[in-house]
Formats: sequence, C-alpha cells, structure tokens
Amino acid sequence: MNRINQNVKYILRPWAESPITQNRVIPPIYDIDAIILRNAGTATVNLWNGAYTLAPGETVSFNVTTLESTIDFADCNVSFDTSTGANQKLQILTLKSSPCT
Repeated sequence: MNRINQNVKYILRPWAESPITQNRVIPPIYDIDAIILRNAGTATVNLWNGAYTLAPGETVSFNVTTLESTIDFADCNVSFDTSTGANQKLQILTLKSSPCT
C-alpha cells in the first residue's frame, strides 16, 4: 500500500477560467483540487438544470477531501433566470495543488 508523505508541503495555485455569460454547459475541467463558482451578475444562475441555484452574489465551492486526490468537473448546465436581473455572469475559479520545491 502506498503511504502518503505527510511532510510534503503543497501550494494551491488559483486559475480564473473564462466567465460564463450565456446559457450553456461549462466546459469540462479535469484534475483540480477545488472549483469556486460565483454569481457576479444580477440574474439568478441555475446549475445542473435547476438542481442548484445561485442568487446574485452567492458562491458555491466543491473540493477534494483527501490528500493527493483530484476532481473532474463536467456536465454542468448553466442557465440564467433573467426575471431577477439582466446581467449574466458566472465567475469560475479553479485551484490545483502542487508540491513545494
């Protein structure tokens, strides 16, 4: 069985993805440690065909919970409910860890 070296320090490197400004699917993002989605517009954002909703200004994040694991973020439909506002903008920030050298 592999043992994880607990003495290795990791650094999280953020990356801002292109914001989503129209109804569409977020392109797949692979091998990340965390993803943060923020509704930076005035329109309500519906994710996964309305299974999860972000009001204006709200943020949600998904992250791994074990060391040396990653997630793939895919198949997330985004639609905007413009009855709450006309500005459509979903910001996406990903985080990936790498060992400090």
